[in-house]
Amino acid sequence: MRADNLLVPDVDAARLFAGSFREGDAPKLSPESFAHVCKPYRLMESYLKAARQQSAGVNILLYGKPDTVKTELVRTLVKDCGAMLYEISMEDARAIAMLTNLVPGDFAAVKKRLNILGLDATPDVMIQELKTEVEVKRGSASNPIGFIGS
Repeated sequence: MRADNLLVPDVDAARLFAGSFREGDAPKLSPESFAHVCKPYRLMESYLKAARQQSAGVNILLYGKPDTVKTELVRTLVKDCGAMLYEISMEDARAIAMLTNLVPGDFAAVKKRLNILGLDATPDVMIQELKTEVEVKRGSASNPIGFIGS
């Protein structure tokens, strides 16, 4: 994720996470390799093909133990459907998961807080303050700026 994108007002997700995604690797297996899960494979295939006819995105959650060929199944399925696959690194996935708790107003609040404190809103400072914002939302940190009422 490019930290300087955090400073752009109303940045969209594609721009925010540009550079975090890469084109997925080609599959090493064929659809026949998944004959033991033929019914779920065909169900996912028909779902993805139908969804590609619409403009909205599609999510399918595959879960299971490590090293059970889930990634290879996805690569094969995507190629079989004629779609493009993009992969994300685990480091970037953690950053994205952290930012999913934020809303657009949080970016503005953090920027305003930095202005009040007289701090430059450099990308590194913004990311640290956004992490703090997430911790405050989770209740694991105190709000860095507050007002005491009488």
